[in-house]
Amino acid sequence: MVLRPEGAVALLRLADDRTARVVEGEEVEGWRVARIFAEGVDLTRGEQRLTLLARALAAEGLARGE
Repeated sequence: MVLRPEGAVALLRLADDRTARVVEGEEVEGWRVARIFAEGVDLTRGEQRLTLLARALAAEGLARGE
């Protein structure tokens, strides 16, 4: 997640292993990006709501020396 005064941006890994760069209000694979926050992203589809939490893979890899 990148939180900036002009708007937040998130990178989402899709089911087919592609990466999508999204902003709030954008739709991706049938889900609307409702909110981007420091710890993750809230998605909605109709009455469904899903929260995806961020993973700090780069930081973990650096700590292990990968």
